[in-house]
Amino acid sequence: MRIRLSLGSPGSRNKRPLRFARRGFSQTALRHPRRWVSAGMVVVSILILLTAIFGQYGFLALRKEQGQLKQAEQERDRAKAEQLRLKNELDELRSPQGIERVAREEIKLAKPGEIIFTLPESKNKAEQANPASSNKSPSKDPPSAPPKKTPRER
Repeated sequence: MRIRLSLGSPGSRNKRPLRFARRGFSQTALRHPRRWVSAGMVVVSILILLTAIFGQYGFLALRKEQGQLKQAEQERDRAKAEQLRLKNELDELRSPQGIERVAREEIKLAKPGEIIFTLPESKNKAEQANPASSNKSPSKDPPSAPPKKTPRER
């Protein structure tokens, strides 16, 4: 079945009517091509908006990159602070007072005429340093009384 439509004002008649095979074209849409143009513009605008938000260089990607940049700047600041601290420590160790401090504390050197006394570590410090070497049993049972000696063992 063929549909005859004319492109003109409703009261006038064209000498050459358009003939369309039935392929989903409605008479109203063909009479008003501006609606097709407007609908196309809306679709294109929506696609551009979606690309601007979710695209490879869109708003969300930009926010992600800004977060990564902020983290990199914070890491750089931490590294600069660590570098400054290490530089100050190196300057201190290169000074005569720093060299003397390291020689006395770590190498246990003494000036001529000085005597160095080394005291044993306290029992609490030794247990904290090596808890496996302590003689306390890990169980929560109360300690039992020592066994009584028989007359033969005395």
